Amino acid sequence: MFHQVKNGHPAFQQFGVADIQPIAPLDISGLLRRIWLGKYVIMICTLLAVLAAGFYAFRVAQPRYAATTTLEINRSSVPYTEIGQIFSDQGTDPAHINTQVAILQSKHLLTQVVAARDLMADPEFNRYLTPIPPLSLIGVRNLLRNFLTGQSDVTPDSHAVQEKTVQNLRAAVTATALRDTYVFQITAITSTPEKSAQIANTLADVYLADQVAGKRAETEMTLRWLSDKVSELRGQLEMREAAINDLRTQTHVKDQTTFDALDRQATDAARRLAAAQAELDRAQTALDRTTRAKPIAAQTGTIYYDSLSADVARYTRQVAALSQFQTNLQRQLAESSAGMIQLDQLRREVDATRVTYETFLARLQQASTRRGLQTAGSRVLATASPGTYVAPRKVLILAAAGLLGALGGGGLVVLAGALRSGFGTAAALHHATGLPVMAQTPRIAGRTSKQVLDWLQQNPNSAAADASRSLRTALFLADHGKVPQVIMFTSTLHGEGKTTNAIALANTLAKLDKSVLLIEADMRHSSFYQYFQQVPQMGLAAVLQGDTPVAEAIFPDTHNGFDMLAARPTAQNPADLLAKPAFAALLTGLRQTYDHIILDAPPVLPFADVALLVQQTDAVIYTVQWNKTPAHLVLMGCDALRAARAPMTGLILAQVAGQA
Repeated sequence: MFHQVKNGHPAFQQFGVADIQPIAPLDISGLLRRIWLGKYVIMICTLLAVLAAGFYAFRVAQPRYAATTTLEINRSSVPYTEIGQIFSDQGTDPAHINTQVAILQSKHLLTQVVAARDLMADPEFNRYLTPIPPLSLIGVRNLLRNFLTGQSDVTPDSHAVQEKTVQNLRAAVTATALRDTYVFQITAITSTPEKSAQIANTLADVYLADQVAGKRAETEMTLRWLSDKVSELRGQLEMREAAINDLRTQTHVKDQTTFDALDRQATDAARRLAAAQAELDRAQTALDRTTRAKPIAAQTGTIYYDSLSADVARYTRQVAALSQFQTNLQRQLAESSAGMIQLDQLRREVDATRVTYETFLARLQQASTRRGLQTAGSRVLATASPGTYVAPRKVLILAAAGLLGALGGGGLVVLAGALRSGFGTAAALHHATGLPVMAQTPRIAGRTSKQVLDWLQQNPNSAAADASRSLRTALFLADHGKVPQVIMFTSTLHGEGKTTNAIALANTLAKLDKSVLLIEADMRHSSFYQYFQQVPQMGLAAVLQGDTPVAEAIFPDTHNGFDMLAARPTAQNPADLLAKPAFAALLTGLRQTYDHIILDAPPVLPFADVALLVQQTDAVIYTVQWNKTPAHLVLMGCDALRAARAPMTGLILAQVAGQA
């Protein structure tokens, strides 16, 4: 099981165990406080956004006016028989309605509107009529594009200008279908109310005229097709009727009656042939019997034999004639049967062709009757009136700009706070360093260094004055009531407010009737002349070098109630001067004279002077600038002071934004 431990715990450092860093919770109150402290940034961003939006809405953006024409798709149609299906009115299903909406924005119709309204001569739609200023956004964009591509602007031809005009018109026109209705609307948005209405109405007129023209073209195309079909069917009918006549002529078949007569003749011929054949058989049988009897001697027998022979010859001739006649009839009957079958087929084809011909002839007559009677599949319910103002929506633009500006300003404040590596709260500073934060001094904005002291005198109940008194109290109570005599102020870098805090503490101690000496121990960067009117030319360096007695270098500040020993730049290295016994002897002598000695020391990190100064001090107060001094540098400065065995008393979080 793993347990969370405090960073740098010795029990874990000796075993090389890495510290477990807890995840810091979201500090809502700190976030709100940061936003409140950045309220002026947010206000400025909001104001700039509103001003920019106002300039755009009132000076740059052109007014836009919208006009709407309303149309309805016809749902009823004139009842026509059969052929009416070819010319039936338009459908009213959602897909068809959406198709009509798309047609309204098609290039085919918009090109006609461009021609009808002469939009090629309108600068609003034909942008080529207006020269592009070189310093405008479009001009700069074109220059960059030409520079990057190595090309120059080419003058467009008439076709390209028309295409661009149609594109601009498409952007200005919208068509929408009303939900669950057969109604759709055409809306045109332009720079003038009249132009918007004219374009919307013109597009509706062009759309209806195009529907009529389409139906007329469809009718003419259908008429041509029907005419060609009727002519073709007429030719087929005539050809099949001629084939029937030819068949009748070739096969001698007129109709079914002729075929039936031939059939009866064939039947009668077969019956007669059978009868003749029977008589022939009978006569032949009698002749054969007589011949076997041979009654030659008798006269009567000879006569009877001759009679039978004559009958056989006569019947033989009759049978032969009837057989030939039957054969001829059968041949004619077979030819007539085949002809009748072919004739029936041709008749059926003629009948079918005649029905188709008559049907298409009727359709052709109906289509011819309807020629010129085409109407549009839609109708105008309401024409567009002069457009109403729709853009720019100035109030909305200003409100949106204000909101975006506030959000952007707040984002900048939060981002700036997140990017800062400094300390924003005393708790964070104490948690990182382990040292108490003895005071939080506010930033006194809008005042010079000389004005700060006067302002503190004139505002004894201000937050800044209270912070100095809090520092004084915390200092007295820091070491179990043992009041330090030599107090050193230092910081990580220059400009963090240590000098101001040192002067304020000296002033606060002086109000307790204490004798206070303020020593500017930073001989590299003198700053007392920024706070006080008259600063002697001879300072700490001259005293340590033995050039000036300390009594002559100290000058009293009667206005603030304490004495001061300023520092002046010197050619000798300040660290060498502070390392000499003269500095320790100086402080020893001053301890006998003053109740409190405050050292305004140089920053910790750049120089080694502080390591020498802390050897002569009783308390060290480390100044950290709010939300600015990098945290890692503060920790490095604290480590450097601890390494020098400095009596670290506490910290000051200086220049906190807020009420001074």
